[in-house]
Amino acid sequence: MPVGLLSLATVLNEGGRHKASVLDFNYMHAANPGLFGGNLDECIQRSVDRILDYAPGFVSIYSMCSTHCYAILLAEEIKSREPGVIVALGGPHASVTAAETLAVCPSIDLIGLGEGEMQISRIVTAFEEANPAACNGIMYRAGDEIVAAPPGELAEDLDSLPLLDYSLVNYDITGTWNMNIEVGRGCPYGCTFCSTSRFWQRRCRVKSAERIYQEMLMLSREYNICSFRFVHDQFVTNRHNVSDLCDMIVKGGHDWKWGCNARIDTVDRALLEKMAAAGCRTILFGIETGSAAMQKKIRKNIDLNIINTILPILRELNLRVFFTFIYGYPSETEEDVTQTLDLIHKLYGYFSKDRNRIQMFITLNKLSVFPGTPIYEEIKDELNANGRPASELNPASWNHARLNQVIGNRNIFPHYYDLDNEMSRAYDGLKVYYQYICRALVNYFEGTYRLLKEEFTTYNQIYFSFSRFFGEEIYTLENQTYANKLAFVYFCLEMFKKYIDNAYFSQYQAQIKEMFRFEYTLFKSMARAV
Repeated sequence: MPVGLLSLATVLNEGGRHKASVLDFNYMHAANPGLFGGNLDECIQRSVDRILDYAPGFVSIYSMCSTHCYAILLAEEIKSREPGVIVALGGPHASVTAAETLAVCPSIDLIGLGEGEMQISRIVTAFEEANPAACNGIMYRAGDEIVAAPPGELAEDLDSLPLLDYSLVNYDITGTWNMNIEVGRGCPYGCTFCSTSRFWQRRCRVKSAERIYQEMLMLSREYNICSFRFVHDQFVTNRHNVSDLCDMIVKGGHDWKWGCNARIDTVDRALLEKMAAAGCRTILFGIETGSAAMQKKIRKNIDLNIINTILPILRELNLRVFFTFIYGYPSETEEDVTQTLDLIHKLYGYFSKDRNRIQMFITLNKLSVFPGTPIYEEIKDELNANGRPASELNPASWNHARLNQVIGNRNIFPHYYDLDNEMSRAYDGLKVYYQYICRALVNYFEGTYRLLKEEFTTYNQIYFSFSRFFGEEIYTLENQTYANKLAFVYFCLEMFKKYIDNAYFSQYQAQIKEMFRFEYTLFKSMARAV
């Protein structure tokens, strides 16, 4: 659910002068994958067909790092067909690359900078009247010039914003699972890899417990929704607010389920117990590195010892937990990566004690350098094309000439570039290995993996052995289409079987191969039984 666009549309319609609607292309594609054709050109053309069906005078496209290139292509297609339509971009990535984006894309008339509820009505009216100078909070084109207007006004009290009008989206939300509810904006922390604080003008604001409760109550009563995802980078910024919300949910006797993001050093037993009692079932914790030295360098500043205190509580409460990690930071050493991988495997091992693995998920991603972040400013001149588009690009799009031309602008799309150094090259495929191979090994081949650790001493060296064996073939893992989860697991394990059958292990050759044969046979028999 695109809550940002829906909030802007709700505000516009409340004014009475404009009639706004929201097209959620993510939902449309998920509901009917063939709806937009078989290639990128067809997708862009059919998407614009849908937009122009509304005969709009003003089109605003929400843009994130993973969609900004497509937003530019949409803008160009709209303008080529309807030159009189005003085309605006908004969202995190558009905001921090506004000048650069306007310079290379004449089809875009303006870009909203940061949040827009307090000025969206004035912006639309001003452009309808050809008077953009009357606006704040935008960057726009005035002839051959690009003009930055004064900063826009923030909504100081998020409770003052109107309740979202869900009738404006192009589908029925009744019964939606994990319905997005925006509960706050901004983050009080200053991680060097994150652009959140800049987008929200380094301000952190949260909705009151009463307002959040009323939104949940409305969605429950009017749309039969009882599962929610709280949208805010740090939901537990104000623990008293969280506690009050939990009290309201429990007192109301609601059977609601919800999930949120939090820093692991902002929760404790008392709060987690209260959250679980009020229906919290999922929490995402961004750990980002297992190295104490890197925690300081990236300004995450988590005391990693706190993890040992919180893990037993999470497991005891049967919470579904996601941990995120990043590697590839500037100045990161092999020892730093080793410590991150050691922590990841400690988490895997802890949550597998009672075989309750389904309750814990880990993502490990290579650093994406986003414009507007301290890391970008530090290394922007050292970035080189990484040879492969980032994974959020659909593989079918990789050879699209205009798309490649668009993402070739390093100032707008630095996340498609890498540091060209020995560490970056050595660990280029680590994300793919951990996402596809390691997860299957930890879950189904513990004995084999334990022997491999004995053979190679560190988890890094297991990865290096696997990576050397397959070379570029390792990337076929993320380019495959899988019929179902079991087919995905089989494909990963067949690759690993090829490695085990053909690789040479100097210390435990016989034991590794024998253990793998045993666990592989056991896994196949279990899979057939399922």
